[in-house]
Amino acid sequence: GALAFADEADANEVLSTLRNDPRVVAASIYDNNGTILAKYPVDAPPNLFPTTPENQGYQFGESEVVAFQPVIHDGRRLGTVYLKSDLSAMTERFRLYAILVACVVAASILVAFILSNWLQRRISKPILDLTHTVRRIAEKQDYSLRAAKFGDQEIGLLADSFNDMLEQIQQRDGALRRKEEEIGKL
Repeated sequence: GALAFADEADANEVLSTLRNDPRVVAASIYDNNGTILAKYPVDAPPNLFPTTPENQGYQFGESEVVAFQPVIHDGRRLGTVYLKSDLSAMTERFRLYAILVACVVAASILVAFILSNWLQRRISKPILDLTHTVRRIAEKQDYSLRAAKFGDQEIGLLADSFNDMLEQIQQRDGALRRKEEEIGKL
């Protein structure tokens, strides 16, 4: 309406609603001849606004985005709206997302490390204990030693089988010693 009737006061009132958005740096409404009808902020220096409206679209700078949008009514172009906004909110959001991603990655690495240590102890400890028992038996020739059993799964089954084998060796060893003693008495 402001453009259709070239109402500068109405156009300024429309643009004054932009004060609620702190990211808006500048805005203006151009009439169909390319003359500024209204601008925001009203007291902004003229060099803050392009002298004539550019083609429709968006242009991104390092810290700002500029938009030119034609105002069309009943198929007739009435003018153009110019809006310049800083990208601080988007930059802050990207920074927040980067921190969030870094925290998630760090937490994932920590959980993986803790889980791998727990699994390693759960799997390696029984095998290391069995290895230690085997070394002691080999060094001392003491077949009365037994491997500790950890659960009823594969490692526990291995410890049971190893202990059964030790039991049989101990019985045979005992039988051999008794035979040697009997032979020694004859």
